[in-house]
Amino acid sequence: MTFAARILGAGTPLVLAVQLSTRRRVMLELERRRVPPKATYVVVAALNLIPEMRKQMHAILDAQRARGVETDANWFVRTRAFLPTLVPLMLSSILSVEEKALALQSRGFTLPGARTSLYAVADTRGDRTLRALLWALLAIAVAGRILLWVL
Repeated sequence: MTFAARILGAGTPLVLAVQLSTRRRVMLELERRRVPPKATYVVVAALNLIPEMRKQMHAILDAQRARGVETDANWFVRTRAFLPTLVPLMLSSILSVEEKALALQSRGFTLPGARTSLYAVADTRGDRTLRALLWALLAIAVAGRILLWVL
């Protein structure tokens, strides 16, 4: 039970953050806070991974349906149709990673120096207030945990 609670405690804020913010805003905020560009790219690429793989999976399943493979029946038939799509999905994912690496190199991603951005994210008063409130809540939670541990 405690393991599941820890997973939920760690996963819930991540899922909430992904659902409430756009990838572009996350990228710009990380850059504004001077997070190294490579770390920013890793975070944004991880956020993009699931939607990209979902699109590729739908394209592969549509191609399977066009060939006459049954993919819309009960769960057993869907599972049987899903397994042969894993190889094309993995191969297309590897190819897209290679294409992204080439695109990053051609755009000077690894070059040293300051970065510029086409978009700017405004840090509103509500954002600052919410951030301060969350930091205070974190401090209270840590202090409470320490008190419970000591007592």
